[in-house]
Amino acid sequence: MKKLLVIGLIAGLATLTSCKRNDGTKVEFDSPKEGMEYKSPINMVVRFSNNASKIEFIKIKVYRKSNPTSILYNYDKEINTKEHAIGEQFEVNVSQKTELILEYETGQKIQVKGAHKFYVIP
Repeated sequence: MKKLLVIGLIAGLATLTSCKRNDGTKVEFDSPKEGMEYKSPINMVVRFSNNASKIEFIKIKVYRKSNPTSILYNYDKEINTKEHAIGEQFEVNVSQKTELILEYETGQKIQVKGAHKFYVIP
């Protein structure tokens, strides 16, 4: 009985970790790009696509590396479509070069996650 329980737990964990695979969703950031410098306002230009299945949701947040609890940009929508594009601007007031972190999450049952850093200059 204990062996069956252990086998069941291992199978369950294997299933959970397999859910982290990409389901074919492509994420293309035109702006902001990894490691680049920008002046405010910052353009958020990104395309999400999946030829095989609908993307159920998109979440994007931007914050200062020094203060992750203060969200500078937040996008959180249910979309249920195979393609979605975002073209927005957001303001960031800085007095010196500041490192920002952009995190995104998208997908369906299988999620695609990522993050990159960029900089804002006065």
